[in-house]
Amino acid sequence: MATRADTRAEATSIEVTEAAVDQERERVFDAFRRWGYLEADLDPLGFLQPEPHPELQVDGESAREARRTYAGTVGVEFAHIADLGRRRWIKERMEGPQPEVDQEHVLDQLIRAELFEQVLQKRYLGSKRYSLEGIAEPRFTSIWFQIPVTSKPLIRSR
Repeated sequence: MATRADTRAEATSIEVTEAAVDQERERVFDAFRRWGYLEADLDPLGFLQPEPHPELQVDGESAREARRTYAGTVGVEFAHIADLGRRRWIKERMEGPQPEVDQEHVLDQLIRAELFEQVLQKRYLGSKRYSLEGIAEPRFTSIWFQIPVTSKPLIRSR
């Protein structure tokens, strides 16, 4: 039969173990927040290889999770930002749940933009104008999804 002292010691032991695991997870994520962009796979053509960093040579579940978040096909460099609120906002967006992409809506917006471009071409023939061709299409889509996110206040004032 376990005594109260044994039960308290066991509970304390579990709390210490959980704290150590949380501390290790935070250490790993902090390293990826600082240097994860160096290992990100940013070049779909494969000309620029990701650069390994010594602090990121870790294994484990936390490292796999941090690698998925900070060293995938999106690289984020934000450790240099002095404003703690802004850094926290970026961290929460990167590590929080990612919204589902409504692909039909994205396609609809791209079609509308293309039609608008065709109207401008016919109406202002020969004039210089902005075009969505080439690299601008992914940026257009990215900007379209950032508008609702950035329209919310970054930091709430008290």
